[in-house]
Amino acid sequence: METQAKHTPTPWTRSSENAYKILTPGGGLLAETSYHWVDPLSARLNAEFIVKACNSYEKLSEIMGLAFTLAAMATSQYKDMIEMDNLGRRLLSMITKQRKIQNT
Repeated sequence: METQAKHTPTPWTRSSENAYKILTPGGGLLAETSYHWVDPLSARLNAEFIVKACNSYEKLSEIMGLAFTLAAMATSQYKDMIEMDNLGRRLLSMITKQRKIQNT
């Protein structure tokens, strides 16, 4: 039986000692952005962007799934308004938390 490979667990971080290095949760080197083709500031910002995007991926996928479910309920003959309201509130809370993370 073949097992499917998975990415390195998150959260990833940007090294405080070298702004271009992306580290695993245990502090191991995962990747490094190059400043040979762009200026050093852009390389640092690229590393920050990669870390934010990868750390947010799973939660954003969950949010999209809930949004799809809520939209499907709203556009069908679904009658359980309490369940739709609960799902909408949960979705709004998740989006609010994720937006705060994205803006840091």
